[in-house]
Amino acid sequence: MAAGSNQATPVATPAQAVAAATSLPAGADRILVASPVFGSLVGDYEPKAKALPALTNAKTVWLIRYLARTDNLPVVKTALVIDGPPDSLAGNVYAVTPEAVVKQ
Repeated sequence: MAAGSNQATPVATPAQAVAAATSLPAGADRILVASPVFGSLVGDYEPKAKALPALTNAKTVWLIRYLARTDNLPVVKTALVIDGPPDSLAGNVYAVTPEAVVKQ
């Protein structure tokens, strides 16, 4: 974290992080939020993420909440993406499930 800064500075754009995490088209109206957070703080948003050093030790993690369907019902899902160059994003996607945070 830069001195006096409380905002994570990502490498990727929100659209690139969303595409890696959800495979949804650009401009999809199902995205609720795509926000960069410090890896050291990701557990404050998703407590199960505290168990994964890959997330907590990352400089920046994208927190993505989006609408999806499960059993034909709308649900809000969460994905965490370790920030980096666009070609690295797809290999650094984690899904938040009721049981744990799982690398995709």
